[in-house]
Amino acid sequence: MVEVIDVFLCHTGANKDWVRNLAEQLENEIVGDRPLRVFFDEWDIAPGENILSRIEQGLTQARFVAVALSPALTDASWPTLEWQTQVYDDPTGKRGRIIPLIVEKFDPVSQRPLEIPLPLRLLRYIDFSKEDHFEQQFQLLLARIRGDRPSRGRPSALADRIAAVNPAAGPEAPALVDEIVLGNLFLAELPEWVYSDISTTSSPSDISRSFEDHLRSPFLLHAHRLYTFVPNEDPSNPFHRFLTGSDRRRERASEVLEDPQRRSLLVWLCNDTLRQHCYGLRLKTPRRDRHRYYPVVSKGETREFSWGKGAKLTLAKITSGGNPLGVHHAARMRFIEIASRLHLLVQPCYFFTTDGINRVERKKAGRYSVRWGGREGNRTVLRRTLMWPRILSRGAHEITLPTGGPEPIKIATTPRYGRSNQGILGDSMDVQGLLEAESAREVSSELDDLDEVAADYRQALSDERGDGDSRGVNPVTDIQSVPGRGDQPELEF
Repeated sequence: MVEVIDVFLCHTGANKDWVRNLAEQLENEIVGDRPLRVFFDEWDIAPGENILSRIEQGLTQARFVAVALSPALTDASWPTLEWQTQVYDDPTGKRGRIIPLIVEKFDPVSQRPLEIPLPLRLLRYIDFSKEDHFEQQFQLLLARIRGDRPSRGRPSALADRIAAVNPAAGPEAPALVDEIVLGNLFLAELPEWVYSDISTTSSPSDISRSFEDHLRSPFLLHAHRLYTFVPNEDPSNPFHRFLTGSDRRRERASEVLEDPQRRSLLVWLCNDTLRQHCYGLRLKTPRRDRHRYYPVVSKGETREFSWGKGAKLTLAKITSGGNPLGVHHAARMRFIEIASRLHLLVQPCYFFTTDGINRVERKKAGRYSVRWGGREGNRTVLRRTLMWPRILSRGAHEITLPTGGPEPIKIATTPRYGRSNQGILGDSMDVQGLLEAESAREVSSELDDLDEVAADYRQALSDERGDGDSRGVNPVTDIQSVPGRGDQPELEF
């Protein structure tokens, strides 16, 4: 009779003690009416036995293969071969046999971050990297081995009463439990006043060209009036030559925002303020999509972001290959009004250029940006969302957008949140840690490598052309010239 093995523990010697402890705890558990059985090399390969034969036997018999991920494991040949053979047998992961376990996110000596192999990134992992979360994560692993679905929330007296009268209630039914749900909206504080006057010109280009450098004070020209945050009577007002002085107005920004007929004017003016601030950071926008921002690069240049003391993340680079390609972390950012309060909406995405500046053909780039974004888990998307306010603030705890007037637009770098009365056991993260510099290494290490994004993009182009070769592709460019890019400051955080 073939012995049933519940889980094969794939690991490297550097994590032997941790895996041994896990194996001991697992074998103290019950599956059905029998003890849970693990395959652990120290216990299951006797002296003199053929190691390869026993490993192959264990992998074949095991219901699950748990991969203890650490920087040391990704460098080790034997453990890599073990899990790769299982990926080969089930490339799409439909059978669900492989369970990634994160043991260490950083090498304890070199502090090199863990780079999860691409086939395993597609699978939901169990995070054992924090000792105080071990028991919670252990229960998730145990539930998976037993074939149980994750419990929803924590049991409560009210949930028990509902279950007594509701036949649909049970382990799969949601429990009433408070849970915080983070969003991608960041609350903004506006200047107190908005100023306007009759304009002497109807051409926004005339006003823009009047500024000596390429960065200007934000303004809005609408219905023969020029709106700004600069006081009309200010002697240094850069718009004086375009104001008649015949109908000066000073209006409270809060009152304009509450007026359904006029709030769009204020939102537009705030979006122009954001745009000018981003241009100063060398974050540009395509001509036909003024709300999408991406860091420009030149040949040989790499744009990086560092969250506190953490490892640096490549924001944008021109990748090598037969057809050079600029790959950029990007974000759609714009102001929206909710309940008479203005918020900055941040939606992270990718952006592709032919040379670090000019956009590739729009339809393919847009479709592929969505495709890559759809592969990312909630944790990664949240971290990328939190990254962009820190870029705008240059690492400060508040974004300050210069308006040209005495008061800036101030934006929080912590997102708005809501509350839910439902939750999933173990589906949690250290939100406070994400907002602090100490967690920077974790934030940076889990964002995608731009070389992988570029390689996948080139392959997609080859597949669409049907020739298996993406060289010679000459995408259509579609972006305005980037003024003064050599004169703008580098990103410094």
